[in-house]
Amino acid sequence: MFVNSQFMNTVAQVYSKLFINAGQSCNVKKFTNCPFMEQRRDLLNRGSLASIFVTMLHKATFYAMLDRHPLDSGLIPEEYANVYGIDLTDYGDLEMSLKDGRFQKLYEVVVKRAMQLAGLPSKQPFEPAP
Repeated sequence: MFVNSQFMNTVAQVYSKLFINAGQSCNVKKFTNCPFMEQRRDLLNRGSLASIFVTMLHKATFYAMLDRHPLDSGLIPEEYANVYGIDLTDYGDLEMSLKDGRFQKLYEVVVKRAMQLAGLPSKQPFEPAP
């Protein structure tokens, strides 16, 4: 599957925003000698958050491609500008979607589609379990 370079730039900016001023890197090879042990948990949490967020973006592009042309090998470049209402080639629009609720819609569509593809019963995200 081909990936749009502007989309990959947006993904890189997600990582950059999460890790900017997060700490220094070093060339210590032995974990117990790491000078950043106190920052370790924060860095691990940021890494997990970034991984989940970027996975969600990749799944959204994949499911959007399946919705639009299921027998193709990916979205055409112009389609990255409207993946469930978000321009994934523009980091600013992605950031704004977190504030205005569009990312919530993207999230709900991705969760619903993943459940369908996995053959799991559909239920609304965030619905309390009985």
